[in-house]
Amino acid sequence: MYILYAKVEGIKNFENDTFEINYTTNKRVSAEEVGENVTRIKNSLYKLNTIAITGKNASGKTTVLNIIKGIQDIYLNNESLTTDNSLVRYLKPTATIHVKIFDEAYIYSIQSHVINSKDDVYFENEIINRLKVTSKFNKKLYDDERNYESFLSRKKLDTDYLKKEDSIFSGILNQKEALNKSYDLIMHTNFNFLSYYSESMSEDMVKLLDSGIEEFTRQSDMSENDKMPKFKIKFKGNQETIHCDLT
Repeated sequence: MYILYAKVEGIKNFENDTFEINYTTNKRVSAEEVGENVTRIKNSLYKLNTIAITGKNASGKTTVLNIIKGIQDIYLNNESLTTDNSLVRYLKPTATIHVKIFDEAYIYSIQSHVINSKDDVYFENEIINRLKVTSKFNKKLYDDERNYESFLSRKKLDTDYLKKEDSIFSGILNQKEALNKSYDLIMHTNFNFLSYYSESMSEDMVKLLDSGIEEFTRQSDMSENDKMPKFKIKFKGNQETIHCDLT
């Protein structure tokens, strides 16, 4: 089971109050890329195995990770929508979550309408449509919502036994023998990973990653009290040479 697409409308601090991420490929995929770079869903539809989120400090990278984690917790990990969910803190009073999920024979297109009040957060309504993955399946069929058939509607279900904080997609997840769980590693983004490998860092690799670096060398004259290697770095067009470590 994979999330292939996610969009949240009614979210704070994003342009047009909208967050959107697409895990499928837009270009033609070569046979050499399958397995390592992408996973083939069916015929011409492929899922990216890795997505990079880049930006300068305080630009919202961790916020994006929290939003993605919150979506995964609901639609993959089968968790309830509560104030503990990492997505909720960014939602406006009303929001719509649109998720596309591949599971064996179907693509599920889920539209969840959420109410996020000061005292409560819950699913106000949900609609699930689905597209059968057949031998004729392709990305054009996947992209066009008109090809999906109506499957479930929250307002048409007997909700006496369905908690308002649980997605109706949980009914599908509950039938699975094992869930394709996602794990939270966001805490690992809050430290300088390079500092752990600074003693074996390749100076040429650093210059390759940043073409603006003119000089980058490790300093050999370290004192016994230095717990971390020291470096000398000079940027192109700048006369100043900086002496520092990687903390």
